[in-house]
This record gives sequence, C-alpha cells and structure tokens, in this order.
Amino acid sequence: MTRSAMVLVLVVAMAGVAGASEMGEENACAGGENRGELSIQVRYFTSSIASGRLSGMELAENLRRRADAYRKLGEYAPAIADYERVIGLTAGRPSDYYHRGLVFEEMGRRDRAEEDYRKARSLDPADERFAKRLRQLEER
Repeated sequence: MTRSAMVLVLVVAMAGVAGASEMGEENACAGGENRGELSIQVRYFTSSIASGRLSGMELAENLRRRADAYRKLGEYAPAIADYERVIGLTAGRPSDYYHRGLVFEEMGRRDRAEEDYRKARSLDPADERFAKRLRQLEER
C-alpha cells in the first residue's frame, strides 16, 4: 500500500472515531465498523498512547477509545487492562466503571459487571443507564 493510501485509511478511520465521540457513549464506534476498521483504531490509539505525548485526560480518552475497540473485537483482556488504567487516571468516572462492566458482562462475569454498574450508580445516581443495566442483568 502506498504512503498516501495509508494516510487516507488513517484519516477515514479517525473521522469515524471523531464522529463517534460526538454520539452517545452507548453508540460510540457502533454501526458499520468491521474488524479491519476496529483493528486500525486499535493501532492508531496504540501508537498515540505509546508516543509519550499524551497525559491526563487526553491519555485516558485514548485508552478508553482503544478499550472500546478491543471490546468490540472481543479482545477482553486488553480492554479490561485499558479500562483499569483509565479508572486510575480519571479517579473513577462513573462511565468508566460502566464501560468496564460491559466488558465483564460480555465475558460472562456477571458478578464483576454488577460491581461496576453498582459503583457507577453510586457515583452518579441520576444517570439512569446504570440502574437500567443492573435491572437487565438481574432479569437474565
């Protein structure tokens, strides 16, 4: 692949990622993405994280986006590892526990998913997503 074609692929992939950040969290990176596009996102965010130029919330956001892509690829161990780092960097935003809970739920770890949803709910009782997810988990 030529250098200009590679740049075009990265620009298209990042346009999707940039647009996804403007959508709701549950819809971020959803719809129309295939394994190849998700793999490109993982490589992009891995490179960005490894560059050493990011810190604080910018690093946390890149880790979260990479974790989201890993989750959608079914690569749960690296997704969990990234969410662990995000939680450490953000002092535990409710949405970070929620997203890690989604990974645990997909892994069949209901106990851990429930812990994370409860933690998210305790940090932000007004966000109905957390209570809804807990109800759905209990109904299964």
